[in-house]
This record gives sequence, structure tokens and C-alpha cells, in this order.
Amino acid sequence: MPILLLFLQLALLDGVRTDVTRLYNDFNFDIAIIPSTYEFLYSGSTFNDIRMEEARAAPGVAKTSVINIAGGSWMDEKTKHISPVILIGVDDDPSFVTNDAIRSGLSRLRASNDVLMDAYSNRAVGSTDEGTSGVLDGYRVKVQGQFRLGLFFYADGAVLVGNPYFPVLAGTDAHSASIGLVRVAAGADVRSVKSELVKMLPSDVRVLTRSEFLSNEQAYFISNKPFGLIVAVGVVIAIIAGAVVLWQVLSAEIIRRIKEFATLGAMGFSPAFVFGAGVCETVFMGLAAYCPALIIAMLLLGTVEAETHLPAQVSLWLAARVLFIVVLMSVLCSLSVVRRIQRAQPASLF
Repeated sequence: MPILLLFLQLALLDGVRTDVTRLYNDFNFDIAIIPSTYEFLYSGSTFNDIRMEEARAAPGVAKTSVINIAGGSWMDEKTKHISPVILIGVDDDPSFVTNDAIRSGLSRLRASNDVLMDAYSNRAVGSTDEGTSGVLDGYRVKVQGQFRLGLFFYADGAVLVGNPYFPVLAGTDAHSASIGLVRVAAGADVRSVKSELVKMLPSDVRVLTRSEFLSNEQAYFISNKPFGLIVAVGVVIAIIAGAVVLWQVLSAEIIRRIKEFATLGAMGFSPAFVFGAGVCETVFMGLAAYCPALIIAMLLLGTVEAETHLPAQVSLWLAARVLFIVVLMSVLCSLSVVRRIQRAQPASLF
């Protein structure tokens, strides 16, 4: 059970890291321009889009694009159920989009009431199939296609529209932007272009490389929000619980087999060999618990991913990390227990 808890906690932590940057992974950019007050995707901070025009004049900048983010409500016309959704506005520039469904869907957004819906939306949102109609913040819209995203951390669903129609549907300023994306010219150094943008642009925006931007987004949820602390505490508790259980089982096992260890000594095996046998027994016990925990974790996390679309599968990297923790925990635990083997003297056989 402690090892299973380790799998679940670490898998959820990895899943959150992936999920909170999933939207940005659907876009091809080298540098991000964000408001100076930006905290995370759904914080609602904006800046004047004139900054993007200024950025295009910087040496080494090839192209720019804008992603707009706002909160909204979606009403299913059949059930009249209202769900919170995240409204995403993008420029009609397929070269910035790596998500095939979004790239092909942009060509179908020809009117202000045309939208794309996230197929991973919560069931309460209702049907997201192409041709479905709904009410988005009081405007009747028609679904022209689907894409797969899954942002349940922010809302029950996601709706994507073209940036020309975003201000109308979101009720925002037509000259505001949430996130600016920059692609550098071929052969240009990203760090150098970033430095130029920092010098050129006023202090109302921040300039980050792609890796810095994604790390900033992950750190907000892992370090600033309680979720990261809760998972970290869960991992520590799982390790402590596993060590205590293993220590108790191993201690009883060594006491029960103390004469067998003494027999090894009587046969002429060195104390180091006898001690090593005790350590190996501890590791084997840990591995014996690891195998069923791995199988159960795969089943549970597969169910979680199917229901929530959170990327929480047991990856090879996760399995290796948990295995390392189990072996390390077993070895450290054995160092405090197998000292009892030193008392296993051949004389105790008589």
C-alpha cells in the first residue's frame, strides 16, 4: 500500500506538470510575452497588443501571434445546464499551431458565432459534436469542430474562437492581449532576441523563453498552490509508512531465522557475506511488494486518465523512480535491522 501510494502521488504530480502546460504545447513559439502581473493561464491579466507590433520590429523576430484567454459560461440548449468554460482566442495562422485538430479547424471559423469545442470537456457541458449549438455568454454559437485539450483545472470545458471575434464573445477590449508568442528567425539566437525584446519593451510586460515560460506555469501550481505541498507530504508519508512496515517485517524475519544466519557463520562465511545476505533479503521483500503495486497502479491510473483525461499513466520514468525509492528505502531500513545478525554467533546453535 505505501508503494502504491507512491505511484499514485508521483503520477498525479507528473500529470499536473503536463496538464497545466498542455495548451502551450499545441503552439510553436520560442519566446512568450506576458503581462507583468501574469501568474498563470487563467489569471485574467492582459497587456496592450501594441507591444506585439513593437516586438515585430526587434532584430531576429520572424513572426508573432497572440493567444487570448477569458472565462465564460456555456449553456447546453437541450438541458439548459450552465457550465463554466475557458474561452481561447487564437490568430488564424496555422504555422504557429502544432495541434492538427486546431489547425484544420481554424479554416472553419468564418463567422463570429463559429467555435471549436474541447472533446475532453466535462460531461456536464453537454454534446461537443460538430454541428451542435449552444449559448456562450448570451451568444448563440455553433460548433464547427473539435480538438482535444482537457483543462479541468480551470473549467469544465474549453471553447476556441478566432481572435477577431474574441472581444465580442468575451466582452474584452479589442486591443488587449493575454499572451504573445514570438518565433525567432532562422539562425537567430533565442537568448539574444529575448535580451533585445527586454530592452525594447516597457515594464508592463515580461519576456520569457519558452522553457522559462513553461517552468513558470508549472511552478505556480506545484510550488505556489497547495497541490504541490499536499503531494510532497503524501510522498513523505508513503516512504515513512513503507519503511516502518518493512522494518517490522524484516525484524521479525531475522529473529525467526537467526539460527540460519548463525549456521552461515559456522560454515565459514565472512561476517560481510552474512550481513549482505540480510540486505539482499530486505531488497527482495521490497521488490516483492513493488510488483503488485505496479500492476494495481497501472489499473487505477488508467481509470483516472480515462475519466479526467489527466495524463497520469505509469510511464517508464515513473516506474524507475519508484523502483529506486523502494530499493533505497529497503537498503537503508536493512542497515538498522540486520545489525541483529551480528549476534548470530555459531555458539548459539548449541
